[in-house]
This record gives sequence, structure tokens and C-alpha cells, in this order.
Amino acid sequence: MGKPAAKALTPLLGLDHLTAIVPDAAHLSDVLHIVTGQAPASSIALPGMQILTFRFGDVELHVNQPTGPGPVATALEKSGPSLHHLAFRCEDLDATLERLRAQGIEAHGVPVETAPGLREVFLSPSATGGLFIQLVERDGDGVVHELDGSAVLSLAQVGASSRT
Repeated sequence: MGKPAAKALTPLLGLDHLTAIVPDAAHLSDVLHIVTGQAPASSIALPGMQILTFRFGDVELHVNQPTGPGPVATALEKSGPSLHHLAFRCEDLDATLERLRAQGIEAHGVPVETAPGLREVFLSPSATGGLFIQLVERDGDGVVHELDGSAVLSLAQVGASSRT
């Protein structure tokens, strides 16, 4: 018999979203519409970035385009068009972080409330083998009604600093 599988310490609810950073979100939106038949569910302009959100069942795809200086532009310059991170949904972000910390997986920064009922934090890439992972806690129905631009920018800056 082999080594027993490690017991999951975090009750994750599944994949929440993937985020891609591209130079032209409208072009990718057109391609995704042709390929999937889906149009963006929402579009928002925030400081230094435009975000188009596509929904595929319970999972979102965030397509970010830089519109000025900031962490999205920096990420595009460093890595080119690419998937930036994946995010897992959890019911209790604080308890999840506590359990992960006990296993040596630290958060990079503190959770940020990016909209009413939406808290997010990145994990330290040094603890994840370099993969950029985010944890997300959504209250209620999970629908985000209005993002706080300064909170999203703050989270993006924390995320950008963990990649340097």
C-alpha cells in the first residue's frame, strides 16, 4: 500500500474564478463570445484596469486589461498575456487561513473586502510552489453588486508585490 492521501484541511467550495491579464480585453471578449457563445456578464473600469467578467456555471473568468499604470500593467509587462491566478471559494476565510497557517501556508497580506460581502486574500507564492492562488469568501447569494475600486487596487498591489 502507498502513502495515505493527505487529509484536506480546508473546506473549499470549489473554484471561484480565474483571472487573465491581456492587452486588449475587447478582442478576447469577441473571441470568447465566438468560442463559447458567452458575452461578458459585467464590465467595470477601476483605477488602472478594465475588468470583464464571464460566468461559466459557478465559475467566473475575469479578463483584466491595463488602462494606465498600476499592478495590472506591471503584470502584463513582466509576463505578457497570461493567466494570472486562480481563486478558490471558502465559507470562512479566517478559519481557512488559520488552518493553512498551521500547515505552513501563509497569506500574503490580510484579507481585503473588495465589495460588500466579498473578502479576498492571496497566498504567498513561496508557500504554493510559485503558483498564484487567491482565497475568496462570498456572503449570501455570491453575486457581487459593486466593487470598491480602491480595495481592488489595494488587493492587486499586494498580489503584485508577492510576485517580485
